[in-house]
Amino acid sequence: MGDPLDQSVALARLARRQKYEAIQFYEEKLAQNPLMPRYNLAMGALLADLGDDDRATGYYTTALNCDPQNKNVQNDVALHYSKVKRHKEAEDELRKVMIMNPKHSTSHANLAAIYSRRGKYSEAV
Repeated sequence: MGDPLDQSVALARLARRQKYEAIQFYEEKLAQNPLMPRYNLAMGALLADLGDDDRATGYYTTALNCDPQNKNVQNDVALHYSKVKRHKEAEDELRKVMIMNPKHSTSHANLAAIYSRRGKYSEAV
């Protein structure tokens, strides 16, 4: 049996390589249809995972522009905005979701988490 650290490094390299392959796949798909929200979301998530937050933000923004009424797109975009310290925009997106669907529990939970991280405890409740 190999060294666990070596195995962990190998698995991390494999995962990273798979992300780059996925990016290539989505780039090809987006070349055919650049306004496909789910492909833009996937690209945003992959790039964010790889630390390319600027490019990720572009894909998330495109996804939102393509489907501005989709509460799941808004929720994912809000989480990304929060990650890149665009908290006001994150809060705004989540509030829009809750106006469209007051029972969207994921958005409520995410907004409470953002408030909590920012020390806005009274608003998080």
